[in-house]
Amino acid sequence: MEGGRGQAPIIAHGCLGHLYLAQGDLEHAIRVFDQGLTLCRASGYRGGVLRVIVVGLGYASVLQGRLAEGRALLEEGVSESIRTGGLIDLAYGVAWLSEICRLAGRGEEACQHARRALDLARQQKERGN
Repeated sequence: MEGGRGQAPIIAHGCLGHLYLAQGDLEHAIRVFDQGLTLCRASGYRGGVLRVIVVGLGYASVLQGRLAEGRALLEEGVSESIRTGGLIDLAYGVAWLSEICRLAGRGEEACQHARRALDLARQQKERGN
């Protein structure tokens, strides 16, 4: 990556994006996640922070009312986590996918994802998730 900064800017974007998301500041969260995703793509970075950024961007998009776009991003992040074995923090991505299904009126699918998220959180001992 340029300037010898390594992954630090990508990690910073992932963390800051999630901070804005937790505060409910969707506009800033989406902007920061978009910038982080651009950095990932420009550098070819495929590590764990990419999944965190994609999932966060997907959820923020859903909360802004862009269900289809947000769901696609969340599914991408969850699939990549499963594919690469990056199970840490997977539970909240699956939980957010459950919420998308609920918002779209797909109750049974929402329940399936919610149960899976709970199982994942328990398996990984992620009490906060």
